[in-house]
Amino acid sequence: MNDLDRLKLLLTTLNQFTATDAKGLGRLAREIESIWSSISEKSQDINSKYFALWDALEIIAVLHQEAGTSPTDIELSDVNRMIYDLKKSIENIGL
Repeated sequence: MNDLDRLKLLLTTLNQFTATDAKGLGRLAREIESIWSSISEKSQDINSKYFALWDALEIIAVLHQEAGTSPTDIELSDVNRMIYDLKKSIENIGL
């Protein structure tokens, strides 16, 4: 599997994501981190969008898991916007 295949896998993972709870956000963070760590060549644009999303997922997931609460609609909206931004950056390389 090459980097393009891994980016396609990342895109598929993002496209299939639907979660409304902290566990789902944490699961997505782990899944994309696993794929991301195996990609050797990353553009600056994709890199910055990935880290913005991953950081948000980790913060929101941990915060709500520790508090035993669910993410707010605003938090979920922000995550969905970041997912969209990352997907568009990946798609812009011609996948």
